[in-house]
Parts: sequence; structure tokens; C-alpha cells
Amino acid sequence: MIDNEWISFIQMSDIHFKSSSGDPYDLDTELRSAMIRDLKNNVLRHIGNIKGILVCGDLAFSGQKGELEIAKEFLNEITLLLELSLKDVFCVVGNHDVDQNVIKRSHIIELLQSELKKVDDTDADKLDSILRKIQKDVHIQGLLYKPIDNYNQFADSLLCNYTVDKPNWERDFELNEKYTLRLWGMNSTLISSHKDHLDEEGNWLPYGEERKMVINNKQIPEPQDNVIYMTLCHHPTKCWNNERLVSMMDGRAKLQLYGHKHIQSIDANEQRIAINSGALQPERGKDWIPLYNWISLKVVDNELIVKIFPRIFNNVIGSFERDVKNCDTEKEYKELRLKLDGLSDKQCKKEKKLVRKITTISKEIAYRYSVLSQSDLKYIANKFPGINYDEDTLDGLLIQLQEKGIEEKFLEQLKNIE
Repeated sequence: MIDNEWISFIQMSDIHFKSSSGDPYDLDTELRSAMIRDLKNNVLRHIGNIKGILVCGDLAFSGQKGELEIAKEFLNEITLLLELSLKDVFCVVGNHDVDQNVIKRSHIIELLQSELKKVDDTDADKLDSILRKIQKDVHIQGLLYKPIDNYNQFADSLLCNYTVDKPNWERDFELNEKYTLRLWGMNSTLISSHKDHLDEEGNWLPYGEERKMVINNKQIPEPQDNVIYMTLCHHPTKCWNNERLVSMMDGRAKLQLYGHKHIQSIDANEQRIAINSGALQPERGKDWIPLYNWISLKVVDNELIVKIFPRIFNNVIGSFERDVKNCDTEKEYKELRLKLDGLSDKQCKKEKKLVRKITTISKEIAYRYSVLSQSDLKYIANKFPGINYDEDTLDGLLIQLQEKGIEEKFLEQLKNIE
């Protein structure tokens, strides 16, 4: 019997959809079908109360719009199977979600990325200040996000996109009467480009090596009372240029989910649990091992209990099964525990302004509003004439609804449109 005190997630990374994905020559069609069968036949026998799908980057192969549209179709298929919807998908950007052609054609973007790397190398404490100047400069505002335009359009309705005013996102889930689980979305691709595998002189790095990514200080979550952070970031900490941020990350984020390396590993100490997800659709070769995870967690007596169900593809039988090397003996999962006594419940909470706070209702509004036809948009505009619909983003709409206190009424009208 499944304990309903647990809350669960499906975690995957590095799906790498190409424009040719799904054609008659796509070998990875078998992987996706195997994952669907695994979820259909096995997941609900082991976990329950599934809250969402977590994708740690690289939904696409080269950051193209068509690739991300295929990814959305696949994610939609998974959510329907689990009786969820796309509003229950949470994702972060990966280096393969970057359109490198945008950077190759823009000398100014290359210069901005080079400047960020130089500052991170020489005086990392100034990085956030320099980043603010770049992002707030009216002449180039948002230019750093141009290479991930297609990702941002894909993630807009999921509220997992990145903007100058909202460079991170968060979503809370109640664990019990005391503790809250907070998903925290990061961006490790600020300088990712066609130069990722080149050294400072422009020469190719040895196979398997790559330059380090820039992470600014403000991306590390701020501690809050009784909040347990579960972070999503594409590049693991070994890929970060500023190694000093790693100790901050470990001291603040109890659960850390990563992708990128295509290697499944579960690393735990007294402070945190880091799950480096394998790739669902890795590049084929001698180390070709498709992987994904189920994750369940709960809090009992100020202790966080986490069960990780690592799933590995058996190419001989064409099915996913438990990854024996990463499971406890004779178990389908690996169980880990962390003490929570260090989380105070007496201090005042501080609101973090430069973060997109995702709620259940805002997520559903964004999801439903983003798929409306032109006639349906006119219908909604007539129902709520006091809203400025000329706002450039869904964030603007959601802020207006929150300020006017009409989120529930707005959602109700959206639900009436079928």
C-alpha cells in the first residue's frame, strides 16, 4: 500500500528532441515508448500523489522551435497518462536549448558572454552587479536571453521561462503543517554557446572536457523558514566556474537535481542530496545508457525521507527496469534521510522579488490562457474589460489578476471555454 503522506515527481533530463524525431528512422522512438509503458505498468505500484514532471534541461537538440514543439507533444502524452496536464510540467533550460546560430550571428552577444566570463574569473563578487547593468540597459535589455527565445516561448505557458525581471522561478508544495517543499528553477546557460568545447585560444578541448558555466550569486536560493528547496539546474556544480558557490548551494538546497552529464549518480552527505540524472535520449555510443527517475519524499519528525527510483533502459528486452547499482539491496529504490533541525520556524519570512512565484492557480491560468483562439481571447477581454491585455508577457496578466483579486473568477471563465 502506498503511503499518501509522500509526494512524488517524475524526473528526466537531456531528451534531445531533433526535427527528425518521430520519423521512420528515429531509433529513440523505442525509448519513448518504453518509458510510456514503464509509467503505465509500474510507476503507480510504487509511488503515489504525483505532483509533476521535472525536466532538468536539454529538451531540444539545437534550440529550434520545431524541436521544442515535439518535446511538448511528448510531455503532454506523459501528463495525460498520469492524469496530469502540461501545467504540471516544470523545466529549466539546458545548453542544447540554446540556439547557437543566434550567438554566431551576433558579435554583441559574444562580447556580453565574454564579459560575464571575465568578471566571473577575476572578481566573481561583482558578477551580479555587472549582470544587472547589462539586463537593465534599455539599449540591450534582454539580449542575453535571445539565444533561448525558442525555449522561452515553449516554457512561457508553463511559467518556467526566464525574463529580465524574473530570472528564476519557484513553486511551493506543502509537505505537512510545518514544512514546505519549494521547487527552484535556475539558469546555467548564460554564457553557453558554440564555444563550449573551445579553450580561451579557440582550440578544441580534449574529448569530454568543456569550459565552465557562469552562475551568478542570486541564483542560489535564499534560506527561508521551514522551506526545503529542491533545485533544478542543467549543469551540475562540477561544471560551475565559481566553485565558492558550491558550498552555498549545499548549505541551502537540501535536494539538488541536475542533468547534462548523461551519468546517473546519487550523491548524499549530511547537508544535501544531489541527483545527477542520466539522459533519457543520450547520444548513441559505447556509454549509451538511457535513464530517468521517480522521486518520492515526505517529512517525519523533522527528518526528510527521500526515495529515489532510478530507471535504466535494458536494450536486450527493450524495457526500463530498476537500476540495480543505484538501488538499495533488493529494493526498487534508494532511500536517504536528512535532518531538518537546522531549519528555524521563528524568524520572519523574506519575500524574494526577482522570482516568478508559481502557484496552482497561476499555473493553470497561464496554461489555459496560452492555448486560447483569437475568438476566445476576445470573449475573455469582454468579460474582464478592466485588464490591460497589451502586456507583453503572461507575467503582466497574472500580476494584474492578483492585484485586482480576480484570479479565481478569471480561471472560472477560462474553464467555461472548452
